[in-house]
Amino acid sequence: NFKNPSIGIWQILVTPLEIYTPGYFDFWLPVTELLSGTVTFLNADPYITLTAPSMASNCICVSAASGTKGIPLPYSGRGYLKNGSVKPDISAPGLEIETPFGTVGGTAPAAALTCGAASLFLEWATLREHLTLVNGAEVKALFIRGAKREESLAYPNPESGFGELDLENVFRVVG
Repeated sequence: NFKNPSIGIWQILVTPLEIYTPGYFDFWLPVTELLSGTVTFLNADPYITLTAPSMASNCICVSAASGTKGIPLPYSGRGYLKNGSVKPDISAPGLEIETPFGTVGGTAPAAALTCGAASLFLEWATLREHLTLVNGAEVKALFIRGAKREESLAYPNPESGFGELDLENVFRVVG
């Protein structure tokens, strides 16, 4: 952590301690809500905007999309992992979501909708004894298989992953 950093443009020089091995360095800024003032990267790449824990291989990484047309929202994290796999895994509605507390938007409501869908699916699978041994990795795989895909787009892609959350189709996939 930096305490009282200088205002201006920073250049960070990385020097190897022993053997030089070519490679890349990724830098992340805190989420906007935790920053004060204007803090940005000069040459930011929108395809390297993932934040923890979305980079974990076993979690369902969700991007936010407009609810009516499924268009990815520009502030939703996206990109590729170091192993070349694409994130997000799927997209979910994240624009103008009505809640008891008012209208909200962003990746948080998109993730919450996906979490609710996963909860409903797990209730159906385990408590109603349709798939009693299902685990989180299988839920992720089924959500990916059941995702709604536009014919004009290639999947997976860094904006919406393997497609838009479609719980009804997940149930069709399971049979």
